Amino acid sequence: MAENNTTENMETENLEAFPTVYVLQAIKNAQQKHGLRHQNFQRYRTYCFDKIKRVRKCLKFTHHHKCTPKYKNPKFQLRPITEDVIDNVRFFEILIFEVERAWAYAMQLKYECNDDELSRKKFHKMNKLRRALEHALHLEQIAKTHPRVDSTTKLEVQAYCAYIGATLGVESKQWKSAEELYKKGIAIYEKLTDVVDSEEMVALYEARCKEIQPVLKVCAHYASDDVDVTETKKLKVDFEQVQDLNLEFDVRS
Repeated sequence: MAENNTTENMETENLEAFPTVYVLQAIKNAQQKHGLRHQNFQRYRTYCFDKIKRVRKCLKFTHHHKCTPKYKNPKFQLRPITEDVIDNVRFFEILIFEVERAWAYAMQLKYECNDDELSRKKFHKMNKLRRALEHALHLEQIAKTHPRVDSTTKLEVQAYCAYIGATLGVESKQWKSAEELYKKGIAIYEKLTDVVDSEEMVALYEARCKEIQPVLKVCAHYASDDVDVTETKKLKVDFEQVQDLNLEFDVRS
């Protein structure tokens, strides 16, 4: 057993590292080309679904549909992506767009329910954001432990996961948690600007930090113990406008 483990470790070390996965660039390009330029979240969600299905088929890692004697119809068997099955960098595309699909569904529900506090879509939206965070944490865990993932990819995934968690915090009005996660994301992107040589990526990271700043200011205000009533009234009026600006950046950057 010890010899087998040693052999497996040596084989893992001999394998080349995966190419760097630029998560932020991938999602920005996909959002701009597939619906979010016109705030069409349903179209983007459909694209994410088709993308996942297409990549799974390409990798020959589709879900099973096996017939059993007891049931006439095929029985669905889920094939989750775990660390041990990842032998191609394209598996990370599946994991990333699983997050994006759940996030897009949540944003679609958000703009459909508008200000109706009693709408069931509001609760559906929160469930989808929690699902997006679950997928993001799963992605982060795999990137953290997989031996063939480089340090830049790990930082990209950590920043992306922090952003999704902060989005959930804002929607659930957990201001302190959202503030901490936004600060974590900004710190990682600032670190990435020193690591990456591409000017395009540096500009993208700086733009993401600029995008986060207005929402971070709102989170910091509501998370503070001493809340100014006058400033709070202004923020209540401007809060949706801040979120709209945040969305517009997502579309146009």
